[in-house]
Amino acid sequence: MGLVFGIISIVVGFFAAWIAGWAGFITVAILAILAVVFTILKNKKLGEDEKKKKGGIITGIIGLVLGFLMMLAVMGIGDKMKKDINANDYPILSQVCDSFSTGGVMGMVSKVQDLGLSTDDLQKELDKWSSSITK
Repeated sequence: MGLVFGIISIVVGFFAAWIAGWAGFITVAILAILAVVFTILKNKKLGEDEKKKKGGIITGIIGLVLGFLMMLAVMGIGDKMKKDINANDYPILSQVCDSFSTGGVMGMVSKVQDLGLSTDDLQKELDKWSSSITK
């Protein structure tokens, strides 16, 4: 069971922070902790002469580290957005880029909806901004 939670934490760790920000990272952390706890509990039930399992612990730690690195990447991109965005050129992005750093894409979209703006306009500004930074 620990190995299953560990593998799930790795898979979810790749995208959870991008989608949900800190809430996604917390989800990955819970899955990783469950992987470690289930593996430790399983090892306690084994006899002294039986081989101890380590897969759940290893995959749980990898999932936790991966989720943390992805959260750092999300925060880094959010900071880059803050520095690069001019309020005159990107009026919507200038209002919602802080929400991306903490809440990922869901945070950004919910902030757009709270402001009563269109997600299509946000997409246009994101396309314009991303094409300007790749030049």
